[in-house]
Amino acid sequence: MLTCTLTAGPLVALTNFAPGHTATGTGALTATTLLQPSWTLQAQDTGSGAGHMVAASTGCAGSDATLANPLQVKVTSGLGSVNSPGTISLSAANQTVASASSQILNADTLTTAYSQVIPANEQMRTGCVYSITVTYTLQ
Repeated sequence: MLTCTLTAGPLVALTNFAPGHTATGTGALTATTLLQPSWTLQAQDTGSGAGHMVAASTGCAGSDATLANPLQVKVTSGLGSVNSPGTISLSAANQTVASASSQILNADTLTTAYSQVIPANEQMRTGCVYSITVTYTLQ
């Protein structure tokens, strides 16, 4: 039986989060004791936005309920044989964000880079909080 854990770092806050800008933020995932050299890391939005950030249920009157563009994510690693398909748009479906065919992970850190393009015409009231639930699966 294969035993592994995937631990996410603290919540990621995006900077420059305003209409007409691209908000960005970085996070980290720690993969521990994946003793097989072939593995895949997938990501998906398991919330209600199907890849789009969703406004909080309170404090957001007059704001768009979801952002027009999906959240983008790219996963990278300092390990030489980890492959990334590049930046993907999150959705409700699992998508591969990193993989390897000859790299055993043992307490290695994967960097997650997030970007959110916010059109200038997006309706976002001051104090409205948007969020997304990104679930990663390592197998």
